[in-house]
Amino acid sequence: MSTSSPLPPINLINRMWEHFKEHGEMRHPSYGFDAKNVRFALLPTLERFRRLFPNGLIVEKVFEDYNAESAGLQVGDVIFACDGIEIKSLLQLWELMFANVGKEVELEVARVDLKVIKNIGLIIGETSIDEEIYQ
Repeated sequence: MSTSSPLPPINLINRMWEHFKEHGEMRHPSYGFDAKNVRFALLPTLERFRRLFPNGLIVEKVFEDYNAESAGLQVGDVIFACDGIEIKSLLQLWELMFANVGKEVELEVARVDLKVIKNIGLIIGETSIDEEIYQ
């Protein structure tokens, strides 16, 4: 998907539609963190991350009492893969999480100091559209 496109990919729209038909309401994954593409991070200390993980996502916020916090995800972590699939965008990660609601996914994460690269098991929850959308 182009970053200039205002619409999500059709495969994601189809998945959301099928989910709506099955459950009768709009729901989405709940995972407990905000992130953005490493390419858009402005911190100079991330320059080496940009070389190693040019398509990763940097975690900007971890919400208290959500699955991400319980799993050990931290602000500043760079998510570079989910279930072995290289992450190229937040939309791609969201789509993978949408497909795995109620299941555990394995996030491959690097810490900013590059001393720790670890796998984090994250259980994907589900919430209604009326609840907080990014958590």
